[in-house]
Amino acid sequence: MLKHLKCCFPGYKSYMYKKLCKLIAVFILICSVFVLIPKLDVRAEAPEITSVEDFYEKLSEQIYKRETVKNYTVNDMSLMKEIVKIDWNIYAAHYSEEKPLTSGCYMVYYIDKLYYSYKGSALRISVEYPYSDIDMKNHFARLNRLADELKGKNDYETVKNVHDYLIDHFEYDKKTSFENHTDIEGFRDGVMVCSGYGLAAYYLLNSAGVKTRIITGYGGDAFGNGENHMWNIVFVDGKWYNIDVTWDDLGKGKKVYDFFLKSDRDFNNHERLGMYATNEISSIISDTSYRLPLSLTFPSFALRHMRTLILAAVILFTLIKTIIRQKKNRNQVIYYNEEDY
Repeated sequence: MLKHLKCCFPGYKSYMYKKLCKLIAVFILICSVFVLIPKLDVRAEAPEITSVEDFYEKLSEQIYKRETVKNYTVNDMSLMKEIVKIDWNIYAAHYSEEKPLTSGCYMVYYIDKLYYSYKGSALRISVEYPYSDIDMKNHFARLNRLADELKGKNDYETVKNVHDYLIDHFEYDKKTSFENHTDIEGFRDGVMVCSGYGLAAYYLLNSAGVKTRIITGYGGDAFGNGENHMWNIVFVDGKWYNIDVTWDDLGKGKKVYDFFLKSDRDFNNHERLGMYATNEISSIISDTSYRLPLSLTFPSFALRHMRTLILAAVILFTLIKTIIRQKKNRNQVIYYNEEDY
């Protein structure tokens, strides 16, 4: 049969040689694909982590980009052990001055669950998110546009604009069992609790170019009545100040400035806790409160203490009226005595 084929195809040897060359070329090409492509994929999908701070930033970037699964490379085994034993409360306090909008202190509120697995130098982080990609994309776009609108001529004006906007457009959440804990929920429903105010102020101010940090702790009164609380510190004119938008919101658009750009001494009933109760935080807060114009301080005081002032005015008016009446009666008595005499 083979002899018969050779007779029928005089160029049989040439044909088989060309076919063999093609097969060899295809084999080399396939080998090249298997050798080169995996290396490229590893570099693209598994960036190397070189420190704990680097891990925090890469994780925040993963959350910001809404990536559900991300592979990383950790060549330092001691670093790998440190990462897998991290207290996630520490990540919740992570703040990067260079990348505030993707810092852990903000992004941690936009994850539902987080898992990790590792083998050798390979680390895999899986994240579940409570909100859809389109909802988060629209939310961040809205915040960025709003930050541009609220940006003032200087940092003080920007902080005041954001403070006033949040109070004018949102109410403290008392009707939904305190469920609106994030700014995306606040912008959706028009109501939110202290964390919603704090997160919104954090994003808007940082987006507008004013350095701002989130602070968590305890907010109460001298009698021990209080609860877990969130507020902010902002950097204005070279100094850090406390600001609590929630407590300056009296409801129905009424606002005061009792907790606006304050020193620790003037920031009553606030106690920093956990990762925020550090000397590093305490040492950067200004020793004195920001000097506000009288146009803010007096109306603020009057609005906060309106009932007391009205009561004091009524008491004072009654007292003056009584004194005048007594004096008039005394003059009348003297006059009648003179007539009788």
